[in-house]
Amino acid sequence: MLRFYLFITLAISLAAPARAEVVAPKVPIAPTTAIDSSRAIRPVAVAAPVRRPAADRYAALRARGDLQYHPPGYQPRQTWWERFWTWLWDGIGRIFNSSAAGQTYTWLWYAFLVGTLAWVVLKVLKIDLTGVFRRAPRAAPAYDVETAESPFTDDLAERLADAEARQDFRLAVRLGYLTALRQLADRDLIRWLPDKTNTHYLRELPPGALRDAFAPLTRAFELAWYGETTPTPAEYAAFRETRAGLGRALQTTAASAGISAAA
Repeated sequence: MLRFYLFITLAISLAAPARAEVVAPKVPIAPTTAIDSSRAIRPVAVAAPVRRPAADRYAALRARGDLQYHPPGYQPRQTWWERFWTWLWDGIGRIFNSSAAGQTYTWLWYAFLVGTLAWVVLKVLKIDLTGVFRRAPRAAPAYDVETAESPFTDDLAERLADAEARQDFRLAVRLGYLTALRQLADRDLIRWLPDKTNTHYLRELPPGALRDAFAPLTRAFELAWYGETTPTPAEYAAFRETRAGLGRALQTTAASAGISAAA
């Protein structure tokens, strides 16, 4: 029975006419044309007029140095002074831009850091190394400056004689210098004031014998008094002779003034 049904089905499928395939006809497509939307607003090309610059303006622009374009390797003309500075700065640039210079900068930086650290340590520990490079001053007695400050004291000569008798040559130099100031002030050659320095008195004297005689007295006094050194007997003898020379110069000046006044 099953075979019969299969046979019938096969016969029907073979006897049925094939379905015609429906193919749609091809319709030709018209080619599209690109539309230039900017053509409607594009202006009509018109030749622009050529604008010529003014002759003087054109000449001024051509004369400007920053608008001149020189070929590679061009060297402007220089004076000998400009050539010297160019050579100098080129040499300095070669030195500082070399590899050896970079190493030198590094070592200098390290030396600066070490020196700064050492300075801070010495300041904190309150250590003074300047005495290593100079001679230590000889011990000198301390004096009351007020007792020997003014040259116009009545006992100046007595105190000078007493200091020489005791061989206190440092104080004797101080008192001898005050005696010289008093001699100059009594003759109106200088004007003594407490706030003046020794250089002021030296500048007040006119160039000549007086200044030449007073200058070594000033140096000897500053060395003994402010330098805190005690003069030796020979040094004090030279100081006394210099002070005597100042006295002779004062007498010569007074005699010259008397002669001129009489004339």
